[in-house]
Amino acid sequence: MCRIAGFISKHISAQEREHVLHDMVIAMRRGGPDGNGIFTENQMTLGHARLSIIDLSAAGAQPMQDVQKKCCIVFNGEIYNYKTLKAKLVGLGYMFANETDTEVILNAYLAWGVDSFHILEGMFSFVLYDKQRQEVYMVRGKNGIKPLYYYLDDDTLIFASEVRAFGKLHDKPAVNPHWKTLFLAYGYMPEPETTYKNIKSLPKAHYLKYHLYDHKYDLVPYFKYTFDTKITNYADAKRLIKETLTQTVKSHLISDAPIGIFLSGGLDSSVISLIGDEVHNHRLNTMSAIFEDEEYTEREYQEEVLSCINSQHLFYSVSKGDLLSNTNDIMEAMDQPSTDGINSYFISKCAAEIGIKAVLSGLGADELFGGYPSFRPQFLVSKFSNVSSFLAENLSSFIDEKFRKVVLLKMKKELGHYLMYRTCFSPLSIAQILQADEVEIENFLYQHYANISTINSTTFNNMSYLEMNNYMLCQLLRDTDYMSMWHGIELRVPFLDTNFVNIMNSLSAHLKMYGENPKQLLIDSFSDILPKKIQSRQKKGFIFPFKKWMKDMEIVNQMLYHNNKKIKNLSLQYHADNLHWSRMWALTLHDNWEKYH
Repeated sequence: MCRIAGFISKHISAQEREHVLHDMVIAMRRGGPDGNGIFTENQMTLGHARLSIIDLSAAGAQPMQDVQKKCCIVFNGEIYNYKTLKAKLVGLGYMFANETDTEVILNAYLAWGVDSFHILEGMFSFVLYDKQRQEVYMVRGKNGIKPLYYYLDDDTLIFASEVRAFGKLHDKPAVNPHWKTLFLAYGYMPEPETTYKNIKSLPKAHYLKYHLYDHKYDLVPYFKYTFDTKITNYADAKRLIKETLTQTVKSHLISDAPIGIFLSGGLDSSVISLIGDEVHNHRLNTMSAIFEDEEYTEREYQEEVLSCINSQHLFYSVSKGDLLSNTNDIMEAMDQPSTDGINSYFISKCAAEIGIKAVLSGLGADELFGGYPSFRPQFLVSKFSNVSSFLAENLSSFIDEKFRKVVLLKMKKELGHYLMYRTCFSPLSIAQILQADEVEIENFLYQHYANISTINSTTFNNMSYLEMNNYMLCQLLRDTDYMSMWHGIELRVPFLDTNFVNIMNSLSAHLKMYGENPKQLLIDSFSDILPKKIQSRQKKGFIFPFKKWMKDMEIVNQMLYHNNKKIKNLSLQYHADNLHWSRMWALTLHDNWEKYH
């Protein structure tokens, strides 16, 4: 796990490219504290900041070339099937100089070309330079777990693992004029957009092929998930889920550095911890966040799981004082504005303080098993499902945001329900916050919403697709990436292993919807090892007491005195407990982002 950057230009000298790359890599050094390196050849300069997880020796340093020096790579991520691929490549006569998965990517490309990207199992983004063909490949993994951003014009390509790195360019990119509108609408920056105008996110499961000889490029998809019902028997589904997830957790626990598991006390992390205990020979490191406030603490559930496993566990106490004293560092850690991620900041801080370098998380299970209310739209919007367009327009003028968002039901069925559930502020509220023309804001957002990709499947699968490709991709994965890497921690997500996602997508939707409780299928698949207390508990997200704590944050309280009447009124609503803390945090970030970035 590392941070990568690169600069290709036929007009900029190698010396100047190296100078810029050095600054870009240093800007991302928190994600690669174990070393850095730069490679230059002709128009190409590659940079790398290393977080050592596999093969901790100097032989694992990057940028890395294959033994014959035909290719060079900078790589961020983990390839979980690298040992299997390496054995095949050795059988084909390919030579290796180290024990890294990085070198496996190089030789796999030499053996199978771009077809090798499809067979890599793991989380990754990398850039590979083929010297003979004079081609560069920017590649992002199938689920987009590891980000990769780029700037592209007629004869220049610049890329980096974090948006912050582009701020080190001599000509700093222009600000995206729409970023505040998009952020206030979603609570995050939707891909491919960033806060910079011409800095885009490489789509997941794509590679960008760049030709050095004429500076032309092609953006190519190399993988796509499908929902293909093959399994309709509940017993078969449970067996496949247990077998596949067990093997996945086993592969995700491979590490030459200390590794552990985040145990929140919820169903998903409990399953991962219980499997990990079995496959890791009862030598786990586990960690949990706890709070003094009984309303938020999960300790009784965490201890229930701990009673079933043999792990070295740390309860990490987080207080309001911790939030207040770390506010500036949290703001700096954010690579892109988001209403989420602070919880990941603290649990990653915990892991770093006890010397852990890689951790497993339960992220992804809700999107696959239907853990969110968005999977039950008939319940979520039952009061509004038959609202006419005329009435929706009039309801949108109400002060309460849940009424204002009813207007989003004008979008096609599942998308409208999803947007009503997931969006942060309504178009009318955003126009008032930004003191902008309401019609312009509404037209811009509806055009953006209309471009959200959907599939033609069951309601459950449609929601799963929307959650996976929006909230999870653009917020959860991005937030956990930059918050964990800020502390030099690699975060792994077994539920998003390609093999496991394929299994889930092959199940009949009615199996995933079985039972009155969300994720009953996951519970039943591991009922033999899950404590009854975990099986029967109500879903509760991994949340901190932000509603209470934020009221003492200076940066939040400043909003009470804002010269914008709408922002001031919303701030008063928040302090009167009539506005969700995430919307207050969105207001705070949109108004303060430039001060920290």
